[in-house]
Amino acid sequence: MKWFFLFLLALCSTVVVFADSGGSVYYVRAGASGANDGSDWNNAWTELPEVLERGATYYIASGDYPSYLFDDPEDGDAYIVIKKAVADDHGTNVGWQNDYAAGIAYFTDTQGPIFEFRTGRYIIDGQTGEKDSGHGIKLHNPANVKPHLGGTCMMIQHNFEVRYLTLRHIEMHDAGWAGSVSELPAVTRTILAAGKTAHVSFQYCYIHDGGQEWLLFAAPESDFLVEHCYFKNGGSGSSDYHSVGIWFRGEQENQNIHIRYNTFENFAAAGGTGYITVGWRGDATPTSSSGHYIYGNIFKETSPLAGPSRAIGSNASNGGPILTDVRIYNNTFYNMNGTSTRITLANEGSNNLVANNIWYDCDEAPLFYNIEETNNIKNDMMNAPFIDAMNGDFRLSAGLPGMILNVPFNKDMTGATRGADGSWDIGAYEYDETGG
Repeated sequence: MKWFFLFLLALCSTVVVFADSGGSVYYVRAGASGANDGSDWNNAWTELPEVLERGATYYIASGDYPSYLFDDPEDGDAYIVIKKAVADDHGTNVGWQNDYAAGIAYFTDTQGPIFEFRTGRYIIDGQTGEKDSGHGIKLHNPANVKPHLGGTCMMIQHNFEVRYLTLRHIEMHDAGWAGSVSELPAVTRTILAAGKTAHVSFQYCYIHDGGQEWLLFAAPESDFLVEHCYFKNGGSGSSDYHSVGIWFRGEQENQNIHIRYNTFENFAAAGGTGYITVGWRGDATPTSSSGHYIYGNIFKETSPLAGPSRAIGSNASNGGPILTDVRIYNNTFYNMNGTSTRITLANEGSNNLVANNIWYDCDEAPLFYNIEETNNIKNDMMNAPFIDAMNGDFRLSAGLPGMILNVPFNKDMTGATRGADGSWDIGAYEYDETGG
């Protein structure tokens, strides 16, 4: 149960850092013409200052801002908090106008990285937005170039270690995917973390139009949370550039990676290996990792260009990793093209299970390789189990009893407790007989 303890610890630490620390508060507003000292909205900095203060909170008004490097030396457990200013949370009223809350804080440049992190303990919160609209902060990389040349929205370079990082309500708009770039391939990586990382959360983010990956963590240690995010349109569109939506290339035990309550829409068939890949084996030396939990998500395909070779799994390069404690629970797979229904691991591990998932209206029934499965609906229902899948409503129209699971798998993406009515349901949503 070590993974569950670590999961609770990660959640508790997130709550603590949002508590009022009594630190300094500063203000940033594009176009401000006062003293440029950040003291209030009249005298706000026109962009984030080069050096940020540990323990401080920075409110940012709507406007256009340049890319930024986060490299402030850490000081114990002191965080730096950056918030998009909104009407009911904007710090001082001195100089405040409600127009400062209208629109977004838009960060861009001629190329990425738009945000680069070299140290940890930051919280960046757009405060508004969910699914694919309304996010308070937006990062935009316009350059379809390889990551080391600037093809990223967010980067952690390989020679830096970053721990304790939370990004919430942020849109990341990359340079394009197989279905939008004028000249293939799409070679960017929207989020590239090449250095060692731990205690990282993405919550309520909208990440879209990426190339080889939406999110790649090349050296993850432990404690990752990706929840309530919307991933849309990704993939290189070329077999010369193999691509995957989310990849945690871990090589250690008890990684405690939770990917839950997200929506994944369209990853390219050409060059695409899957929506989620776990584990890594870089050479002939055997590797192993454990603690990958994927639950309560929606996978759907709305483009004929979508349809990677699998939905979830591990790569077989150099023999592939040996994975244990991989749990894939209560997900919904809809209208998946070709073989993108599959869940395949490179090697047989232990304590790996696929349960309580729905595949509906897909080209193929799912195939499972080197992983056990039970209590799944495998593309064999005659009637639609959803209220309105064509318009994105995947709530159940009737109960579909499944197997009972333990905490933390006992909530759906709305926060409803599974089995509260005496029946634990299959799929991303727990059945609500009121239709709410």
